[in-house]
Amino acid sequence: MFRPTLARFQQFSKDAGLLRRSLQYVQFEAKKIMSGGYLDPKFEDLYFFNAEDELNRNRIVLMSDAQDGGHTKADFAIVEEEDYKPVVPSPPISMENNTYKDYKPIIPKIYGLFHGNISTRLPNQKHRPDIELSGYAGFRTMGLAKTIFGSRFYDIEFYQFIALRVKSDGRTYMVNMQTDSVDQKDLHQHRLFTRKPGEWETVVLKNDGFVRTQNGGIVLDQPSMLVEKVKTIGISTVDRVEGPFKLAVHGIWATNTPPPDSVDATIVDGKEEYIDWEHGKHRGYQVW
Repeated sequence: MFRPTLARFQQFSKDAGLLRRSLQYVQFEAKKIMSGGYLDPKFEDLYFFNAEDELNRNRIVLMSDAQDGGHTKADFAIVEEEDYKPVVPSPPISMENNTYKDYKPIIPKIYGLFHGNISTRLPNQKHRPDIELSGYAGFRTMGLAKTIFGSRFYDIEFYQFIALRVKSDGRTYMVNMQTDSVDQKDLHQHRLFTRKPGEWETVVLKNDGFVRTQNGGIVLDQPSMLVEKVKTIGISTVDRVEGPFKLAVHGIWATNTPPPDSVDATIVDGKEEYIDWEHGKHRGYQVW
């Protein structure tokens, strides 16, 4: 049991951030209780990654087949264009009569750039005979730092959507979400369908559209995702096409009020994303 002794507070004082994070945790939980209902449109957006925020934009972990002896090269860099100025937030989105007032799409001048070169060449088979496929790369956010109450997670229980402000090169990418599930091999995935390669667009995913996978294959048992305990979120390449890749990311966040210029990532060419449930396969590839 936690007892607020002087010795404990002296210990916590060595990490001022610990007390700050703990206070933020209490404030967030209180807001959930006081909101009076789920999916409140007034519940403020929750950011996993925000290129405008110096505190979290560098909290990124890279992955690629190079970690297993492969030859793919990947990097994640913060790009700040010469004419960059901090983004002035647009006026609040009005939900009255389902209309939006004075909304202006953001054309970012600072963003994260996930880039590199995909190679499908296998590692040295003498050292890694177990690897039969190669050619992938990805990144994810770091887990949240602990509070005095223990481990901390992203809580998206009160949100309907995950939104991503991105500029794609036209390749196929996957959004990956890891939760504090019983089986740590679980990864919840959703295709990142973009419409306008080379242009900034906001892509919206429904929280209930993520599919539980393990080692790149769909798990036929599909319990609800543990939305109260999201550890990390990230993006990976999935097409295994040799050559360069480049994806600019301005923000990744949970929201109930996606901007009016958003595109629905669950609909492609007028049809919902295809998942082959019968054979337990997704047209993607797990990277973690």
